[in-house]
Amino acid sequence: MTRTPTTTPTAPSVAVAAALGAMLLYALVLAGFKWLPLYDCVALPLLLAIFFWAFDRFEEPIRAKALVGIGAILTAAFLVRLWTLGYEGRNAVLGGILPWSDSADFYSDALRLVHGERFSAVSSRRPLFSALLAGLLKLCVGDLRWSLGLLAVVGAVSMALPAIEVWRTSGWKSALVVYLVLVFFERRWTGFIQTEHFGFPLGAAGFALLWRAQSLRVTDAPGALLAATLGVFALAFGLFARAGCFFVLPALVAWAAGLAPVGRRTRAVALLSSAVLIAFGLHEGSLALAGNGASFSDYPPIFYGLLHGEDFTYLPHTHRWLEELTPRDRVSAEWSIVFDEIRDHPWILPLAFGRSLAAFFVSPFGAFSYVWINPDDAIFEDGARIDGLWRSGGPIAVLRYWQDSLGTFSIVNAVAMGALGAALVVAFVVALIKLARRGRDSETSLLWATSVGIIASVPFMPPWITSGMQIQTVTLAFAAALPAWLLATRDRSEVRRVTFPRAIALGVLGGVASFAALLAWVLLRPERSPARLAQPLHWVDVAPAGTVEVAARRGLSFRRKGLADLATSLEFLSRHNEDLTGSVTGSMNVGVLFHSVYDPAAGQWEILVDDARRLDGRVGWVAVRSAPLRSPRAQMLLDAREPWSP
Repeated sequence: MTRTPTTTPTAPSVAVAAALGAMLLYALVLAGFKWLPLYDCVALPLLLAIFFWAFDRFEEPIRAKALVGIGAILTAAFLVRLWTLGYEGRNAVLGGILPWSDSADFYSDALRLVHGERFSAVSSRRPLFSALLAGLLKLCVGDLRWSLGLLAVVGAVSMALPAIEVWRTSGWKSALVVYLVLVFFERRWTGFIQTEHFGFPLGAAGFALLWRAQSLRVTDAPGALLAATLGVFALAFGLFARAGCFFVLPALVAWAAGLAPVGRRTRAVALLSSAVLIAFGLHEGSLALAGNGASFSDYPPIFYGLLHGEDFTYLPHTHRWLEELTPRDRVSAEWSIVFDEIRDHPWILPLAFGRSLAAFFVSPFGAFSYVWINPDDAIFEDGARIDGLWRSGGPIAVLRYWQDSLGTFSIVNAVAMGALGAALVVAFVVALIKLARRGRDSETSLLWATSVGIIASVPFMPPWITSGMQIQTVTLAFAAALPAWLLATRDRSEVRRVTFPRAIALGVLGGVASFAALLAWVLLRPERSPARLAQPLHWVDVAPAGTVEVAARRGLSFRRKGLADLATSLEFLSRHNEDLTGSVTGSMNVGVLFHSVYDPAAGQWEILVDDARRLDGRVGWVAVRSAPLRSPRAQMLLDAREPWSP
């Protein structure tokens, strides 16, 4: 049983103010002083648990405002920390704002679209996010920080929606689990250019709509079906943006059809299926208008890697002739190779599925892997040193080395990460077993349907390639609600009559309409570019607020980054991005500038290394002479001439 809501008029405002003040203090420690690691798994869960326990006595609108406020402070802290420290650990970004790896591809394609060009094959695989980013960049006059800030605001609201719904039906403990999981996920991507920013909000809104539909099924059957239809649409659109557990869609269509009267269920299936088809049509329309290649063309290499227990590079590495084909022909050829492999070795497929399913539960990249995101474990990558310590002093020597290198809190935090991650995985399995025994009653049928869809999808998405946390992006709230269900404390008789979630429905429809409007604006009003120059000069478009300056020490500036922090960042980046580190390491001297620029001649975004500070303070089109470094995407500035104004 839960506590009766208080009637004291000043209590809610005082409690909310105290909670926001405490969260601001936490944000100062995290982002200002940087005394806590970004992936803190000790102080933050404890703080949130206190907030949820305290807010349980208040009405739902008070809780909602508090959670949105807390989320806004947290996401702002994640951004400030990244933009002042300059690195996160494992993600490929230089100076906090210059992306690399697939993030650079998405950014480059968004800039291509803004300047009247079409996507490369990379963004054509998942065109929706790059199209959204192009619209935000145009809206924010090319400022990437403002664009990422807007995405962070949406993320803050998205974290709150599922938790509010679960709180109403299941109590504060269940809501805490859901919110904590979503916070852990959002802090992993805040400030980075990734498709998760498109899929996560739609998944959270879809969860909220479907959860409310489950509560409406008795008192308002038509409203329940409408909410479920919009929820299925949101999830489908999110899955087309950030591929994941697609088998959730047929499972939800079957579940939601049961909300309609028996004689109208065929019509309900048609309505729900139409929602999926509309989402697919929006995806295909975006691809046709902006893309240049086949959608989801990265999946055949993933599937081939699944069959052989390798990563996605195994197929192109073993079949180098594929590089000579066009993107569409390459996809067809890759699928032929996959099917031939299965036909010749039929046993390989069930073994691969079994390996993938097992890895989802036991691999550090599997279920709830966003809990175990610990850049501190980089100290163990020096195998020779660790082996020597182990031989000389056993585990005590290794722990002492860890403590001397990173401090005691790092060890405590890692233990907390492991314990919480393991607890969530065990609770996930236990909840699955209990759901299977309980059957499809009115209170658990939604969880059962989504769980079946998630588990059926997992074998097709090997965690060692796709990462368990990323494939759960859209269905994450459902995955979190499963272990949270074990902690449900609220009696169903306490749940008051609910109404159709008009605000969430309007948010989904308004968000989709805004996306369509932004895409149309970008396509119809591309940015003007100057005429090409004779070599060796060429034009580059210098991004506003996109310059990183090497400084002697750390500060709170978004532009200036401490030399020691940049060195730490390069150490992380060198493990998977040697082309970047090999290009910029020699220029890491105090005063050197790294500019974010778009080069229309090359049709790509680039880092321009400015060791003579020729472009200091310049924004917009500038004629330059440059030379490629180890990566063509990194250029050394040799000369800068007159600017150009459209």
